[in-house]
Amino acid sequence: MQVIADFIRYLIVGGSAFVIDFFSLVFFTEIVDFYYLVSAPIAFIIALIFSYLLCIKWVFKYRVFTNTKIESSIFCVIGLFGILITESILAVFTPVVGNYKIVKIISSAVVLFWNFFMPRYLFFKPAQIKKTNYEK
Repeated sequence: MQVIADFIRYLIVGGSAFVIDFFSLVFFTEIVDFYYLVSAPIAFIIALIFSYLLCIKWVFKYRVFTNTKIESSIFCVIGLFGILITESILAVFTPVVGNYKIVKIISSAVVLFWNFFMPRYLFFKPAQIKKTNYEK
């Protein structure tokens, strides 16, 4: 099934993006000394750009939009919702758990599904005609 193959490739990309996201969060929070709720969206955006570039090159075979400005804009809107989900989980559960790193791992698991399924069904539908470089 194509969705399973796409999801496995996305897990590899998502795992790499998580590493970038997590260590960027720790870097901005502990080295730069930003508040963790300020560091989180910065780290998320860095990882989102990485993830988007790999998704269009490797994860999904078919593209809906030929205009990359439209596609990347909608991808950013989806990313903003991912940031809102992350920030909400961090804001609510970090005071309860007492460690923003543990809560970040939990929020990343939730956002993983959002960030996979929304772009897949909006941008990368197998029924579409235009193929990406993945199949070339």
